[in-house]
Amino acid sequence: MQTVKKTYFTVGPSQLYPGMETMIEEALKNKVASISHRSDDFRKIYQQTKQALINLLNLPADYHLFFLGSSIEIMEKIITSCVKQNSVHLVNGAFGEKFYETAIVNGKKARKVNYGSDGFKAEKLLFPKETEMICLTQNETSSGMVIPVTTINKLRQLNPRPLLAVDIVSSAPDVNLNWNLIDLGFFSVQKGFGLPAGMAVLIASQKAIRRAEKLIKTGYSVPGFHNLLTLAEKEADYQTPETPNILAIYLLGQVVKKMIEKDIRKIRQEIKIKANLVYKTLRKCHNCRPAIRINRWRSKTTMAADLDFPSKKLLDKLNRAGLAVSDGYGENKGKQIRIANFPAHSVQKIRKLCKYLKIKLLEIDRHSNLV
Repeated sequence: MQTVKKTYFTVGPSQLYPGMETMIEEALKNKVASISHRSDDFRKIYQQTKQALINLLNLPADYHLFFLGSSIEIMEKIITSCVKQNSVHLVNGAFGEKFYETAIVNGKKARKVNYGSDGFKAEKLLFPKETEMICLTQNETSSGMVIPVTTINKLRQLNPRPLLAVDIVSSAPDVNLNWNLIDLGFFSVQKGFGLPAGMAVLIASQKAIRRAEKLIKTGYSVPGFHNLLTLAEKEADYQTPETPNILAIYLLGQVVKKMIEKDIRKIRQEIKIKANLVYKTLRKCHNCRPAIRINRWRSKTTMAADLDFPSKKLLDKLNRAGLAVSDGYGENKGKQIRIANFPAHSVQKIRKLCKYLKIKLLEIDRHSNLV
């Protein structure tokens, strides 16, 4: 077992939301984990959690919320339920690639549009009329890059017909989307909401549900046991098709309630302040730098830094100080670090991390100069 009490700035799972232990204890005391998913008690939990998310994220009142096992499961559900043939995927990293691969595996004629660390111009992305869905990864956890909300809005304006699906796994609840322009959005609970891993949430517009209904009526056979329509049928009575993670739904409702009490505007402002502290620290060091050059395309919640030395040197030093950050992802493993900045991370904790980052990076720099 670990001897140093750690603060987790890992990009997911990450630091638990303040008070999570008490929330879990109260849930167990009240037998939340034992109630039936067909009971009135569960319906109340579902309804309260759904309404809390609508209030926090400023969702249209008629949008649907479904509780599923993972973001990858959600990718598959929306592709198989709403796309007969043609989807377009904007890809900058591993999770955008996963969205694209999900479509390919399910037999779709998926088109991939790769873009680099300088971003893309929405004006150049006018998709053909047969496009049924545009799939975006708003915050790419693997690369530390975001698609600005203004760019998403412009992309929607230029392509009004297809469904627009947005992965906000690593940016919710910070990202402030105009949900009237978004048909499908989804996130996992172990990042920005500070829960234990094991559940994801799908947000669906009426347009998305109508699209799924239209496909079914044309004789399209949706693979798998469930689809958007079977989920919506049960959701109408605040239920799920099979036994869900009831404890996670309850805990999510409790966390969202606390976020509403704090005020989402304050949470977003704090995330901006904390991100500025981290990026300022990275820019001042000689042996590392932000991985994304253009500020508006940099993530505030999963920040990536290029290193001039093997990442293990820094990861080990930070771990010994009780500070856990993530290694680079895929081909950047060993070359980068990634730092989470979620609502569970206080300004004080981020300041401590920045202090140690500066000290440890200086130590590594001095040692390399002596060798």
